[in-house]
Amino acid sequence: MKSILFITHNLTLGGVQKNIALLANYFVQKCRVSILLFETKEVMYTLDKNIELFYLPQIYFSKKELSAEQTGEKLFKFRVKGIKTFFKSTLFDKIISFEDYNNICTLTALQENSNVIVSSRVSIGNMYKNQMIHLMPYSFYVSNIKKLYKNIKVISVSQGVAEELKEYNIISKVIPNGIDIDKIKELSLVECDIKEPFLLHVGRFDTRQKGQKEALYAYSLIASKMKTKLVFIGDGKDKLHIQQEAERLKLEQRVIFKGYEQNPYCYMANCEAFLFPSVYEGLPNTFLEALSLNCKIISFKFIPSWREFAGYENVEFIDNDIEVLAQKIVDVLNQPNKKVKELNQRCINEFSLSQTFRKWENIILN
Repeated sequence: MKSILFITHNLTLGGVQKNIALLANYFVQKCRVSILLFETKEVMYTLDKNIELFYLPQIYFSKKELSAEQTGEKLFKFRVKGIKTFFKSTLFDKIISFEDYNNICTLTALQENSNVIVSSRVSIGNMYKNQMIHLMPYSFYVSNIKKLYKNIKVISVSQGVAEELKEYNIISKVIPNGIDIDKIKELSLVECDIKEPFLLHVGRFDTRQKGQKEALYAYSLIASKMKTKLVFIGDGKDKLHIQQEAERLKLEQRVIFKGYEQNPYCYMANCEAFLFPSVYEGLPNTFLEALSLNCKIISFKFIPSWREFAGYENVEFIDNDIEVLAQKIVDVLNQPNKKVKELNQRCINEFSLSQTFRKWENIILN
């Protein structure tokens, strides 16, 4: 029986984490499956009992001692050392690392190990510019991706991500996220606890990327003209800020913060419109899930992969502008009610979980 190892930062929340859990649970029926995590945060996804979890050693730095970049550099070196130590006593037939930071750590530690596959999930140009991700600057990611991704198998999550990698002379194979349509369909039929008409935003509270601020401000421009409420599902570092902004705008009675929900699908199935004002996305899970349920979607043109959804009738792509978003919400709500109860068969055909599993199986097992 082949042994495979998935490497990621944690299994707390997020689209990448959800996909790793799905893949691990699928492959454990065929292989010995382990997961190596960089952090000891709570595991939020259900894993098969036969999947073995490993954790890198943890280290903590005082903010007073070092600058952010110095801390990031020390932490990177510490993790590379931890990976080297881990592999001195453990061997795997295939090693699959997800997300660029984890990929760079893994490839730096293992160097030219032909058993390593890396998955690139985001827009390099937008994710890393003008911010420190894992306390490392943009130059860290660009230089290491150019150097380390050259002679290994790289999986990109969308055609848009693949095209960005090609700009760095990196050739990748596209395997999109898959949607578990049977589970989505079943959970979408659960009774929704919100009875009033509502707009919906689902996502981690990271306002730089996910657009909760734009959704709130757009809603504030039109809230007085409608009875429709605004619902946010998700948690994250910027949630408190958005809650305070809702209070400042005197919308605390109109905006509902549900927090993390195991079942967002009953809300998707009942919303008047699904708002997706993300600036950049590799291939967003929540977008695919809302698409599969035939939600009316109002979306920014998220870089680099929005064009891959051109032609879907229930998606309205708009420029990244708050006033344009507000007007489009009004336009969509004023349209004759054509809420489609059937699932979106085109989306299911293109992004089925079974197809995703089959493509990964060809890479890992063959």
